[in-house]
Amino acid sequence: MFSIKKNPRIVSILSAVAFMAGGFDALENMSVAAGTAHFAVAAVNLLSARFILRHPRWTNLSIFMVNALFAAYLSYAFNAAGRHRIQYAWMLVCLINVVAGVIRFVREGRAAADA
Repeated sequence: MFSIKKNPRIVSILSAVAFMAGGFDALENMSVAAGTAHFAVAAVNLLSARFILRHPRWTNLSIFMVNALFAAYLSYAFNAAGRHRIQYAWMLVCLINVVAGVIRFVREGRAAADA
């Protein structure tokens, strides 16, 4: 079984797959701009999987920030489009990414201070 601590690339790859699925859905609904944005965020997540082992702290923080900002944008866009309930899921994704980024930053800051 894979462990996230043993292979941190798993989270980046899964996030990329989720954003790519959203991109395909947006392209099916004839929203080229939203589909392109989804694919751009997916590409950033895939690119982070390459660098996460060399620069884990800054790669994780930047990915959490990019994912949170894009999820906040999607929540706003779905709310503006009049879709109900889906914007709450994207708000939750944004909140999870913010909390995970803060926890990661605090834990690594404490580990650096202890060393």
